[in-house]
Amino acid sequence: MKLKSLLLAALLASGLTYTLTEKLATAQAAESLQAVTSTDESLTLFETTTLRDDQGLEVGSVSPQQVRILQISSIRRGHGEGYLVPMYLISTWLGDKWIIPDNALKGSEEKMDTYLELSHEERLYDDPGLLSEKGVIGKQTVKVLSRWDRRYKIATPDGERWIAPGGSAITGVNPIQADVQLKAQTKLFRFPNEYDTGASVSPQVMHVTAVWRDWYRADSWLGPVWFRLHELDAVDAGDNVEVGLGARYFDGKQTQIRAQVQLGPKWREQSETFPVSFNVAFYDDKGDRIGVSSGATVHLASGEPTTADLTVDQNINQFALAIVELGMFNGNIVKRTAPGDPMAISDAANQVLRIGAIQVRQEGAFSVIAGQYEYKLGGAHRLLAELSFLDADGKSIARMPLSLAFDDAYPGSGALRPFEAVVPTDVTKYASLSLKVLEVTDNEAKDILNKLLPKAIGIIGGMFNGSGWFTEDATKPIPGEKEYFLVTGEKWKTEMDTRNVKSIADLKKVIEDVFKKDIAQKLLYSRYLETKDAGLPLYKDYEGRLYVNTQNGGHGWATKFLIDTAKIKSQKDNIVEIALDTTVLDDPYGTLIIKIEYVNDKWLMASGLDNYESIISGSVK
Repeated sequence: MKLKSLLLAALLASGLTYTLTEKLATAQAAESLQAVTSTDESLTLFETTTLRDDQGLEVGSVSPQQVRILQISSIRRGHGEGYLVPMYLISTWLGDKWIIPDNALKGSEEKMDTYLELSHEERLYDDPGLLSEKGVIGKQTVKVLSRWDRRYKIATPDGERWIAPGGSAITGVNPIQADVQLKAQTKLFRFPNEYDTGASVSPQVMHVTAVWRDWYRADSWLGPVWFRLHELDAVDAGDNVEVGLGARYFDGKQTQIRAQVQLGPKWREQSETFPVSFNVAFYDDKGDRIGVSSGATVHLASGEPTTADLTVDQNINQFALAIVELGMFNGNIVKRTAPGDPMAISDAANQVLRIGAIQVRQEGAFSVIAGQYEYKLGGAHRLLAELSFLDADGKSIARMPLSLAFDDAYPGSGALRPFEAVVPTDVTKYASLSLKVLEVTDNEAKDILNKLLPKAIGIIGGMFNGSGWFTEDATKPIPGEKEYFLVTGEKWKTEMDTRNVKSIADLKKVIEDVFKKDIAQKLLYSRYLETKDAGLPLYKDYEGRLYVNTQNGGHGWATKFLIDTAKIKSQKDNIVEIALDTTVLDDPYGTLIIKIEYVNDKWLMASGLDNYESIISGSVK
């Protein structure tokens, strides 16, 4: 009832007046909004914010600062159905109080190294709170230095500025200088997927200045314009069939798609109707396949698009690239293997797998790679491999993971199977290829964990568990921050060499030799290096040297990881899931799932140490 009272008071405080009937309706609405989620996230308030008690009455205010969220709920504001705004329970000097901030962001600033395309003029600010306006910036591509929620710190001629794009904006734009051949009449857009100019260009070579997903940007008589090499959202390798995917929704279980299907440009003069069967594969910005649609069969003729209903078992609404996979075209089965092509690519150290018939085509920022493989052994099996594209100097341009599955009926050598994969870079000018088989057995998993786990434990349970990992000089604090002492060396010898850690950059280098960078960001950097709180950040740089916060006490570590019990749970692409038993205070605790990933010729931790598949009932941690 306390939350209900708060919700009602907050609703009434919005300035609306109610009849008795409306008040009853409001009470019913408040009743439906009683769901509260507990959390331990941080929230930065950029403006003075009102504090409310459990009855919704104002009891004070809190100045701009970072606070810790205890619980999250929401209320509905505005006329009619209105809109939901979040409300947070925080700890204050007056006890736990509710706030409904107008200008606040969760989490912390996240460093980025990318480009952002702006579709409209945007206001510039000096700060992430958008309190100090510093002019405007026009429609253009800008360099992004960091992001905080939907606000971006960008580089401008006048220095670093913050923006909160109100118009369309896309991140991940890649500035390039290249020529692209148009093979058909091509529509021009002011912005990807938006603002059709009504103009088009005939087949020709276009000089492009940027790519984003499967879109290209070029300068024209209209100014900067965007186009792609096909009219609809997806196309097959031979430009035979195009599929539009705009009408789609996720129902909580599947993505339902009402697809538009038409012949590619070279078949537009086809007068006869013929059958086509296909499905669509979906990929994310990293080139990982995130779903494949159900199959469909349609009858197509020139100039006569038709519709087809597709389903995907995953939510693919944010896909970056879609590819049509043809099963039948013009009544003929589409062959995806070439028995006459040599299978010349293999791993000299493990020649059970051979690859050949490699073909590469470019779709904007992506290279789509097709080929075929054969495996020496027959029967059911799973295999991990990595195909590297090398330049003339033998340096890697891109690495493409392969996750291959063979069923009981697979006969072995000589049986060709096709593959198609995507990498988020241009490899069309590669000079050579190399293959490495990454098959991991249970024993190999144990060997990998014996190398990685002691370091991972040292980082999570030691280096980022209080201030006791390094030796420090108490006579050299940071001026004005007496809790930070200068780091002078490592306190004891461990599996990691931290003797030369003199800065945050050095610290991250040690960590990223054990954890993937994105995992390190999530588990460590965001919590301990980028958060301001009691005892935090744990480490910081000052005048080019590393300092540690000596007010961070840490906690004990009683978990043991029984590597001898490790077993492979799954293998996909270059990622392996391993299950192993653990104990706490020498008592059985549960089964932990650890992910490792093969990155740049070595295995790294791709998860933390707290993802338990099962926990023994009654155990205490």
